[in-house]
Amino acid sequence: MTDQWVVPWLLLLGGWSLRWAFILAATAGWFAVRPPRRPNTCYRVCLAALGAGLLLPLTPQWGAGLLTSQASGIVPRLVSGRVSSSEATPPGGGPLPTASTPRSHASISTESRFDRTGNLTGMTAMGSMDPKRVAILAVGVLWAFPSLVMAIRLIGGWRMLARLRRDATELTGSSGLLGECRAALALERPVRLAAHPLVATPVILGGLRPLVLVPEDWAQWPDSRRRACLLHELCHLARLDDMVKLAQELIRIPFFFHPLVAWLLIRLDRERELICDEAAVAHGCDPVDYVRLLVELARRRSRLPRTSPGLRPGWLPFLDRRTVRARIERLLEGDARTPSPASSGRPIAPGALAVLVAVAVGGIRVSARPVPEPDPVEYLATAPGPLAADADEPARPKELRGIVVDSEDRPVEGATVVAGCADPGRSGHQVLATDAQGRFTWKVPERSEMVGVFAHKSGMSAATWLDWMGSPTARPEQRLKLGKSEPFEAVLLNGQGGPIVGAKLRIKMVAHSFASGNTVTTWYEHVAGRVVEGSVLEPLYAATTGPGGSLRFDGVAPGSGLAIHAIGPDGRTFLVRHGTEPAESARQGMARQGFVDSPPGSRTKLVAVPSARITGRVVSKLPRVGVAGLVITQGVCHFPERPPSPLQFADEVRTDAEGRFVLDGLDEGAVNVYVHGAGENETWTYRAAKEVRLTPGSTSEVKLELIRGVEVEGMVVEQGTGRPIDKVEVGVIGPHRPRSGSAVMSATTDGRGRYRYRQPAGETYLYVMGHPDGYDSLPDGRSTRTLVVPEGAPQFKAPSIELIPPARGTGQEEAAE
Repeated sequence: MTDQWVVPWLLLLGGWSLRWAFILAATAGWFAVRPPRRPNTCYRVCLAALGAGLLLPLTPQWGAGLLTSQASGIVPRLVSGRVSSSEATPPGGGPLPTASTPRSHASISTESRFDRTGNLTGMTAMGSMDPKRVAILAVGVLWAFPSLVMAIRLIGGWRMLARLRRDATELTGSSGLLGECRAALALERPVRLAAHPLVATPVILGGLRPLVLVPEDWAQWPDSRRRACLLHELCHLARLDDMVKLAQELIRIPFFFHPLVAWLLIRLDRERELICDEAAVAHGCDPVDYVRLLVELARRRSRLPRTSPGLRPGWLPFLDRRTVRARIERLLEGDARTPSPASSGRPIAPGALAVLVAVAVGGIRVSARPVPEPDPVEYLATAPGPLAADADEPARPKELRGIVVDSEDRPVEGATVVAGCADPGRSGHQVLATDAQGRFTWKVPERSEMVGVFAHKSGMSAATWLDWMGSPTARPEQRLKLGKSEPFEAVLLNGQGGPIVGAKLRIKMVAHSFASGNTVTTWYEHVAGRVVEGSVLEPLYAATTGPGGSLRFDGVAPGSGLAIHAIGPDGRTFLVRHGTEPAESARQGMARQGFVDSPPGSRTKLVAVPSARITGRVVSKLPRVGVAGLVITQGVCHFPERPPSPLQFADEVRTDAEGRFVLDGLDEGAVNVYVHGAGENETWTYRAAKEVRLTPGSTSEVKLELIRGVEVEGMVVEQGTGRPIDKVEVGVIGPHRPRSGSAVMSATTDGRGRYRYRQPAGETYLYVMGHPDGYDSLPDGRSTRTLVVPEGAPQFKAPSIELIPPARGTGQEEAAE
């Protein structure tokens, strides 16, 4: 109940109150420094502030958060590295890599990246009454109890008015004066006049059957004073003040704690009374005599004396005399005889002003937003409970060391090295130079997840390396090899064969492919544009087409394929492809994957192809789970019955304050779209946008919703003994990780052999991605599990996965079978 009702309501109420406070503080400051002269102007401004406050929850919020909150639980862990295709490929499929999810340099024919994952603390904290939860419930009670009292108070006031109506005696002798006053105010609403022994001063009871209640001595009052009172009370009806007052009292209930809201409601009451006084004076009432009437009525004990336990004037907060002094001062001013000017647009002006103010201030987001993730190593070192088993994991490298060598493995002295953080939303780099031994050392920036390193020396080809520092396979020392360099020369043409001049080109990935017999081996270098951009090595990876559409890239190894994205002079993004299909098998394979090459001594004709794009939005109804700053990735869908899809080279992007994003520069085919961020797989999960079809020149739309999901827990044990095994990586394929080229999610078992995922309901496939030395998977896929996660269940226990223990080995397993 706390998570489903109390927390969302308190967050809504808190954000609503803070944004409304901006409006009311500005209004109060205006009135304090230079208040409007006319009560009618003050009333309209206050009415607009009231309307703007009521519209705030309905207005879009595009601003960045003003309050931050950090999700509890373990930080998702990034797993990547150099792996063979057998290690990275889940049983039952052999996906190809995709370029939207960068990975490390690897000399293998296919490679995959283990995507953002993590162990979970699970539902334990959510189901327990920790101090934070108790504090939230206490705040909820502190708000709910006074609100309930005020609601009961208002209901009691309504019953009191109903009793007054019932016991009042209708007066017929003053019907002529009543009709005259109605005609003077052009009042069309029907109204009756009645006397009640408990009424000390005239009071209007509005609603569907309006009634003016007067004291029993009404007949002895002078005609001038009776006329002044009737004009004042009937003016309230003509202005529909009774309806506005009811709305005020309903608003007062949830916002009883808000001092600025209380000020606004009091100010509305004050200006309303002043306007009605002006109306009475404007219709012939003497201001001085009117002041004497107010003084005389104010001397009476109360408008409704407490003469019966069933009648409590305190139930009716609007039966007070707090405005009498302001009314008298206004009546004695020289311009009191001149009423506030009326306008035919009176109902429209405050409404329009309210909408404008609400949209402007409502855009300020004061709800919780994600904050930068803490260092997973620091978190794991202090994590309680089952996570303690991961506390002995090696710390992330504080610095990165490397060596640059030539094609014969000789150190390259004086090579230029550019290193930097490649995380989405971060930029910057550091330029280094190798020493006499070809070595360099770079201090890794704090909280870096992904880093990139580029190396080059004049006359040689460039090399690049990219890896996730949070991966167990991340190595603090790298080896970059510079080889022979050949210029990449080509011309870029449009679909009609004409040259494209002024297009900006950028290399996204480099492919190296060679054939050996009937086998074609390809390995890839992902170009981290965030790192190399603005550096001395950027010209190696960026170019602008010149006259005739000519272009050139230096520092390219012979036979390399380039995945090139381009932005035309008109600002549109397009892909670059071969004008004619290459003849050699190795080049054909690279071309099918979206790479182009230029054999030495030739000038290749390239063609601009319209790219596809995806626009989307991430939404969330979960408390304290924001949608700003999330990372959006995509993975190629591979279908066994179809030819391999081309790689996709679109960069990861982050969502804006409203959760919106755009993935541009995509090739034809189908992709799955994923979202990552703080709290993923711990406080929230989602269903991936599956098999989004991409058409060149078209835009596809997707929507990703963050949901609570189901906590899936399982164990990995030894076959035969049932003893738990720690440090086993368990991969998952399911609704939030469909099978694709790179969207692999994993969790590592703790000291008790347990792993946890937070998954959407639906069919889920679990398998062993990696296990400690000596252990082995059972044959025939028996170390995998296919299960259906039920809808609506908070938790689900998966069947245990068994591995062959070191003592048995493969031979004993075969003998046992």
